[in-house]
Amino acid sequence: MEILLAVLCPLAIFLTFFLVIVAGAWKVFVKAGQPGWASIVPVYNQYVFVVEIAKKDMVMFIATLFIPFVGIIPCMDVAEKFGKSKAYYLGKEVAQGVT
Repeated sequence: MEILLAVLCPLAIFLTFFLVIVAGAWKVFVKAGQPGWASIVPVYNQYVFVVEIAKKDMVMFIATLFIPFVGIIPCMDVAEKFGKSKAYYLGKEVAQGVT
């Protein structure tokens, strides 16, 4: 019984966080006019986010796949599309790492 509890508790915590992240990504895609299911398909979600939502080219898409921290650029553009400034987005990212 203890082993079952030791497995199920972390699994429940993981699934809770996973579902919150999926729900948030789904809402961002729907708000941007894209299908929500696209947010849960690996690699395709990055393509839709960079090329379709942020309106960047294929070079930027490939760069976001292979070069760390390049994904910040399309994220700042999407934040601007949603009415937030680039500084707001960067501040949010920095504060996220601090807390």
